[in-house]
Amino acid sequence: MKPIIQISLLLTLALIVPVSATAAEAGAILIDEGHDQRFLMNRESPLDLSEFAARLRRVNSKVAALHHEITPEALAEATGLVLSGPFKQYSDKEIEAIVRFVEKGGKLAIMLHIAQPLTALLHRLDVDFSNGTLRETENAIKGNPQNFRVQRLSQDSFTRGIEGFSLHGAWALACTGDPCTVIAETGDRAWIDLDGSSTLSGGDAVQRFAVAVTGKRGKGEFLVFGDDALFQNKFLDAENALLADRLAAWLAD
Repeated sequence: MKPIIQISLLLTLALIVPVSATAAEAGAILIDEGHDQRFLMNRESPLDLSEFAARLRRVNSKVAALHHEITPEALAEATGLVLSGPFKQYSDKEIEAIVRFVEKGGKLAIMLHIAQPLTALLHRLDVDFSNGTLRETENAIKGNPQNFRVQRLSQDSFTRGIEGFSLHGAWALACTGDPCTVIAETGDRAWIDLDGSSTLSGGDAVQRFAVAVTGKRGKGEFLVFGDDALFQNKFLDAENALLADRLAAWLAD
């Protein structure tokens, strides 16, 4: 499990503009910060998301943070919605508003820190997740099997031209319905520590796992990544930065 670190820093002025509870600016990309997120767009610590926010703003200056309940009114004029690392569950009304937003043509990007707060929403999108974080037997970063490089990418329009990216404490994902497609996977012998021994043993799940999926819902689309660290300042290396730029363009399209 990734450590939960919260560092207080001076806010970067004008990086993210809070949006009112009633409506967003037309064409805006909204970032949810109203569900106990620990890693924020307007802070510059290693685990925060200020560099990702800057990349969003390069393609769309109308980037706003949501600090309240997600409602149809708040999403009415937005084109993209980012849910990164929530620790608080979404209500049934919020899930309905998010799903309707996608069905009407919106773009939804989800990044998991702990998976449970997103369970009901992911299931509405025909996406499931593992009961533990992944470990890799190949492409581990600095010998840590929970930090690894992903090289098995589909030729989906989102990943085309990207050679790989790194994850730092990811959940496995699974598509449970036709609108969902796997676009990135681990190696063939990635594993989940089912017996809690912290070592690979006979009781563990060993196979290739999905770490990113995409799908369509009505007129809109969604993307789910099994990790929220990949866009944090500390981990935004050249490959992850390319992925962040691709996501920014996708959200703004």
